Amino acid sequence: MLKIIKIGATIKKYLRYNYKLKIGFALIVTLVFLALIETPINYVRFGESDPLRTGAFGRYLPPSIEHPLGTDLVGRDMLSMILEGLKNSLLLGVEVGTISMIIGTVVAIISGYKGGLYDTILRTLTDSILVLPSWLIFVILTLYMRLESIHSFSLILAIFNWPWVARTIRAQTLAIKKLPYIDLAKMSGLRDIEIIFGEILPNLLPYLIVGFANALMGAILAESGVRMIGLGPSTLITLGLIIYWSMNWGVLSLKMYHIIVPPILLLVTIFASLNLLNIGLEEQFNPRIKKITGL
Repeated sequence: MLKIIKIGATIKKYLRYNYKLKIGFALIVTLVFLALIETPINYVRFGESDPLRTGAFGRYLPPSIEHPLGTDLVGRDMLSMILEGLKNSLLLGVEVGTISMIIGTVVAIISGYKGGLYDTILRTLTDSILVLPSWLIFVILTLYMRLESIHSFSLILAIFNWPWVARTIRAQTLAIKKLPYIDLAKMSGLRDIEIIFGEILPNLLPYLIVGFANALMGAILAESGVRMIGLGPSTLITLGLIIYWSMNWGVLSLKMYHIIVPPILLLVTIFASLNLLNIGLEEQFNPRIKKITGL
């Protein structure tokens, strides 16, 4: 626990002085805030009325005080729909990132720490999934499976995301395993589970954050790609689905840029913020970048 607190304080210190981390953190916090206030904003603006109900307002209304981003082809408020899409995209990314991080971390630590036959089997499994055309398989699964909820959609995405996390964490586990204090812990009679949770996991925290961010980013990217070709749950509004609808409505030819530009900007902001966080963390905690050995 003390090591986790110490690493948390270190991350806080680097957040103060590393501008990439600071900007990335500020952007992602802003996006999460926008997603969280979607429900209260809709209540203040429309009361008990559902702004996402088909025919709730006039079709293709221009931006105004009542509808800052206008309405769509079927009369839904675009600001409400984009905030709903942002919330669902982030929620899906967090679910996929969490599942991927848990599976990838368990596989990586067992593989890296135990070694031997465990490492051979788990590394072969990880590499086998990595070489598969995952996006194509995901498209086929989405096409033929009934994915009606965000949870089933997240689970399918996580199946193809966890190996990337496992590769990163395994490499760091192998490096930590060779450090003197791990040998000392073994000589002191600590069990493997105690060494893993007490000595290895706390030192993997920065890399877990990087793995989580990468899995989140990959999930949102894959989901957006699938939704832009019209696949996935039709009832789950995400930023990718809004872009797909916008292209089908022909908003570019109608010069209704206020409909398609905001979801694209939000996706770009998500990817930019996560990339800045990853780059900042890599600069601080990756020995190869810092040109030092150890942690």
